[in-house]
Amino acid sequence: MKGFVYVLYLIFTGIIVGATRDELNIKFDEKEIMRKLDHLTAVVKQVIEENKQLRSTVHEIEFDYKRLQNGYCKLLDTNNELRAEMHNIKGCCSHEQQHDNSLTSFKRLLLNNVDADGQTVAFTAAVNRLLTLGPNQAVQFEKIITNVGNAYDPRHGHMIVPVKGLYIISVTVFNKAADTEYIELVKNGNTLVHFYEQGGRYTPMSQTIIVSLEKSDVVWVRNHDSAAYSGHHLYGAPAELYNTFSGFLLKAF
Repeated sequence: MKGFVYVLYLIFTGIIVGATRDELNIKFDEKEIMRKLDHLTAVVKQVIEENKQLRSTVHEIEFDYKRLQNGYCKLLDTNNELRAEMHNIKGCCSHEQQHDNSLTSFKRLLLNNVDADGQTVAFTAAVNRLLTLGPNQAVQFEKIITNVGNAYDPRHGHMIVPVKGLYIISVTVFNKAADTEYIELVKNGNTLVHFYEQGGRYTPMSQTIIVSLEKSDVVWVRNHDSAAYSGHHLYGAPAELYNTFSGFLLKAF
């Protein structure tokens, strides 16, 4: 009987010990799982933080890209403006070269010509201020540079022919950049030649003609009669004489 009881004791003791071991194993597994979960949580948090940093970096890159793109567009605009300005400068240089050639020819005629009657008629006058023009208004070239023979009247901007003959008449007009100009050289109110300058840039334009004139003919420069050109300006200043009106007796008849 005692032996049987002892056997039962051993059996129950083994069961209890086994159960305790299982509980210990379960607790150990739970701790291991929790440890791994904590590790995974830390890894996820790190990934989320790195993702935030990457998004911030992407936004910075996008901002820099847009800034560079805007800078590139501005450079393109500046380049186009410089090209347009170079084109304008080339155009002005071409006009200036034409003007210089006209003046050179004019000077040669002045130096080489000797009138048979000994009478000399030669004048040059210039606009020395910003001149605002109305329809059909005569351009007053108030600054007299030369007026041999007194053919030019600065009060009205008229050349009054003192002697019948062959004359050289030269005019240069220079508009204010914003204005389109339509100017005429006229004799006794009848147009001899026109000057047209498109607005948007400062542009000189010259015409030199040879014309037969009668005594007492009147020659002057005037604005076009259209109201579309009223209020426009010719550019000038005391030290900047761009607009000129010249005449010279080539041969008296």
